[in-house]
Amino acid sequence: MKKIIHLLMAALPLLGMTACSDDDKDLPAVDINIEYAGAKKIDGTIYAVAGEPFEITSVSCTPLRQGKKAAITAVTYGLDGWVLGATNLSPFNISIDTSELTPGKHVMSMSMIIAEVDCEIATGYMAFDLIVVPTAEDLPDTAPDEDTSSGTGQFTASPDIQ
Repeated sequence: MKKIIHLLMAALPLLGMTACSDDDKDLPAVDINIEYAGAKKIDGTIYAVAGEPFEITSVSCTPLRQGKKAAITAVTYGLDGWVLGATNLSPFNISIDTSELTPGKHVMSMSMIIAEVDCEIATGYMAFDLIVVPTAEDLPDTAPDEDTSSGTGQFTASPDIQ
C-alpha cells in the first residue's frame, strides 16, 4: 500500500507538467479607422477651434489578415492624462466641448479592446496631438492642394504584450 501511495505521489508532479503547444494564438493585426468632425487635419496634426465641439464619430477596425473578422468591443477616451469617458456601444463616439479647453496643445488618447478571430484579445492604445486655436483665423496656413476638411484618420495597431 505504501508503494502505491509513493508511486502516486511521485506521479503527481507529472500531471502538472504539460507542454505548451505551437498553436498559441497571435495578437490581432488590424487597421483602426477613426472618423471625426469639428476638427481639421493640417500637416498631420488635428486642429480644433475653441467653442466648436470636437467629435470622434466612429471607431472601427479592419483586419489585415485575409479572411479574418475583427471588432472593437470598448473604447476609453482621455485628454491630457484625464479619463473623459468610456463606451462599449458601437460606433464608440464622444463629443468634447472645446470651449472649456485652454488654447494650445493637448494630448488625446484612446484605449480600446480589440478582438480578432483565432487571436488573443488585445488592448490597443493610441495618442495624438489636438491643438485648440482661439478662432478659425488662427488655423495655420495650408498648401492649396491639402485637404483640411473634417474627416477620418487611420493608424495601424500593432498590439504587443506588455
